[in-house]
Amino acid sequence: MIQHTAIQRYLVLPMRPEGTDDLHEFLTRDSASAVDISPYVVVQIAGVGLAALTVSTIIEMEVEMRNLSVFFLQASGIAAICIAVAAAVGATDNVSPIYRVALPEGYRDWKMITVAHEAGKNNDIRAILGNEIAVQAFREGTRPFPDGSVIARLAYVYKSSPENDAVFPAPQSFVAGDPTNVQISVKDSKKYADSGGWGYAQFENGLANQSATLMKSCFACHTMLDRSKDFVFSHYSQ
Repeated sequence: MIQHTAIQRYLVLPMRPEGTDDLHEFLTRDSASAVDISPYVVVQIAGVGLAALTVSTIIEMEVEMRNLSVFFLQASGIAAICIAVAAAVGATDNVSPIYRVALPEGYRDWKMITVAHEAGKNNDIRAILGNEIAVQAFREGTRPFPDGSVIARLAYVYKSSPENDAVFPAPQSFVAGDPTNVQISVKDSKKYADSGGWGYAQFENGLANQSATLMKSCFACHTMLDRSKDFVFSHYSQ
C-alpha cells in the first residue's frame, strides 16, 4: 500500500522520463519540494485516500494521465493565449470615450505646475502636474502649447485636519483627503482639431470614466477661456 504523509488530498502522478522507474520511491517520500513536483502532474482524488491506492493502480492512472496531459497542456496553452489577449484588450480599452486618451505611465512623478482649491459642489484640492513638454511651455509662457504636452489634474477631497488642529491654537488646517479623480489633457493639434487641439480623459481609481457626456463637457468648459490661454485654466506657480 502507498502512504504519503505530505500530500493528503492530491495525488502526484509523475510524468516520468523514459528509463525512470522509481515511482514507488517518489510516492513514498515524506516530503516533496517545488523542484520535485515541477515535472509531475497533480490531480485531486475525490474521496480516495492515498493509502487505498496500490502502485499498480497509480501506474494505470499514470498512463491515463499521460494521455490527458496532452489535452490539458494544449487547452491550457489556448487559455493562456486567450487570457493574454483579453489582458491586452483590457489595457488598451482603459481610455476615455471620444478622445481615446489613456492614463499616462509615470504621471505621478511629473513636476508640479500649480495647486488649486475648488469650492462649492466639488470641494476638492487639486495638484496640477505636467510632462516635460508641458512644464517647459508653462515656464516659458509658450502659447499655444506644443503638441505632446500632457497635463494631469489630481483631485482630492478638501477636508479639515483635527490631528493638525490639535497642535495649533485654533482650527486652521486643511489637507488632501481621499482621491476623487484624475483628469488628463493631451495636446495633439491634428488628432484633436475639433476640440482646440486637446483630448481629455477622467479616471476614477485608475479606470477611465466612460461618460461621453462628461467628455463633451470638458471642451465646452475650456472653450469659454480667452483664446490666448490655449484652453488651459492653470497658471505656472513659481
